[in-house]
Amino acid sequence: MFFGARVEMLKLCFIIYNMSKRDAYIPFRKKYNAKTFKERADEYFNGNSIEDWTVSGFLLHMDISKDYFKECLNSENKALRATAEWAFVNLENAYEKAMRGKGRTADVFALKNFGWSDKQDLSIQTKGAIKISFDDAFKGK
Repeated sequence: MFFGARVEMLKLCFIIYNMSKRDAYIPFRKKYNAKTFKERADEYFNGNSIEDWTVSGFLLHMDISKDYFKECLNSENKALRATAEWAFVNLENAYEKAMRGKGRTADVFALKNFGWSDKQDLSIQTKGAIKISFDDAFKGK
């Protein structure tokens, strides 16, 4: 648990340190096919407990940006898209379990960013026109 978080922090420090150097390490340059994406994702999910899974931790481990992860989720390559969706659902599951256990506001916020909603939308469809008259409402009927 603690070791995984420490490694992620060291990676982040390395990126920030090297960003200050011109022509140094440029973060988030990895490109994956479905097989290597799955292998690398498995390293993250098997190497950390579910309580430690985070979106940013996953992205740092994969050495990819949020934009590239979104590209993978929308990829025309079905295998890559399926693998990215599998990883996304694993991350979503971690936040959902954390919310169930403790109900923290941050977990609810994360799930809303995943597209969840705490409101219901109601759609009513009718055939034909609806006549609304305010005259009857004010006559005291």
